[in-house]
Amino acid sequence: MNPKRYLLIPVLMALLWLLAVWTPGLRHSSAAEQAVVGQGSQLLTPGAPNPIESPTTPTATPTTTATTTGTVTATPTATTTGTATATPTATTTGTVTATPTATATGTTTTTPTATSTGTIVAPPTPPDLYIPVVRAEGLWRRMDDGAVQAGALSLAVCPTDGKHDIRYLGAAGGLFKWLPGDKKWEQVMQTADPTPIPIPGAVWDVWLEGQDCNKVYAAALENGLWSVTVTSNKNEVERLDEEEDEIPPVGSVVIRNNLLFAGTDGGVRLYDLNDDEWRPATTVTELITRQSMAGDRVYVAAWTFGVKYHDACGQNQCNNWQELPAPTNLAYVRDVLGSAEGDPNDPAFWAVAATSAGVTYWNGTTWTQPDEDDGPQPNGDTYALAQTTDGATIFAAVEGSGIWTSADKGQTWTRLGEFNYLTRDLTVAGNVLYAVTPNDGVWQWLLQEATP
Repeated sequence: MNPKRYLLIPVLMALLWLLAVWTPGLRHSSAAEQAVVGQGSQLLTPGAPNPIESPTTPTATPTTTATTTGTVTATPTATTTGTATATPTATTTGTVTATPTATATGTTTTTPTATSTGTIVAPPTPPDLYIPVVRAEGLWRRMDDGAVQAGALSLAVCPTDGKHDIRYLGAAGGLFKWLPGDKKWEQVMQTADPTPIPIPGAVWDVWLEGQDCNKVYAAALENGLWSVTVTSNKNEVERLDEEEDEIPPVGSVVIRNNLLFAGTDGGVRLYDLNDDEWRPATTVTELITRQSMAGDRVYVAAWTFGVKYHDACGQNQCNNWQELPAPTNLAYVRDVLGSAEGDPNDPAFWAVAATSAGVTYWNGTTWTQPDEDDGPQPNGDTYALAQTTDGATIFAAVEGSGIWTSADKGQTWTRLGEFNYLTRDLTVAGNVLYAVTPNDGVWQWLLQEATP
């Protein structure tokens, strides 16, 4: 036998020994490079079903592999709050190749330190962390995101529509209807053929009538008071104030039984919906900025002349109006809400007015602004008011400080979330509050958790 063959045997044994020593280190490094990405908390959308998230198990496994010819000092440090990716620091003499990976959810602090020639392994994974689910209540959400209608002024939402999909928007460019399938506003036209013509001018107020809200009234000041009858085939559009009627510009509308109360630049005018005609002028002749209803009582904000209200009409006339004086600080009144019954001297009577000097409430003898000793109050220029269907909660849109809410008839207030857009109108439908901004869309606030 050739003696050289005997020399191959020790060489092969040496190679097998080296392979056995080196392989465990490679397996260890490969397994340590695995990483798990944690799941963060999710903000749910108000009004939408609330999915229940499963608890998460965050894992942080920084791994540094170094191959050196000399001395290696690696100090990976990861400090995270929420979701973070840590970056270790390595100081080397020689040649170093490092691949750290750390991803965690929750709060994790790891500071492993190693000095070696070979492989550095991080500390073990921290225990499980559970992220709370944020409910939909208490969040503002834009209803018409991506389809904002510029110059929005007023909104009416059908109270009998459980999905609240029947919505009409008054804006600087006319009257618009919400198309829930397309998620956009469509302009309501006077005529379809041969040339579509929109309702002209700026629509300052919208009122929905009928069990299915198929009757829409739009007040467009000097451009008319319009009636829109919605049918399956087309809209029947009619102007109610013709030139011969000599009706001042109409800026607000409410309806009680068969009477339409039109708030105009020259007082309150009445339109008989049964007879399709205007009644004689009422004794209210001041500029009316906005109207509201509580039961059968109609409230009107009479600019610098205070607040007036009306309960019932006599035979062929509606001149028995009651009034509350104007605020003493010379503020003009933009909007008003009040109790459904009682007179100003009754303990159960209440009224809240939105004025140029802030929100003010009736204390039994005079108008009073909320006491700032009770905390910040809505004392800026206030444009609109709204209340829940049970009348227990009131909302106010205040320039410069957002939307406010009161549970004690206007005596104390709390700011409703962070909402910094100028708001022209507020309305409540079901358990949703809507805020109308001129150029930033229509926003929603869920008042209570929706019933599945």
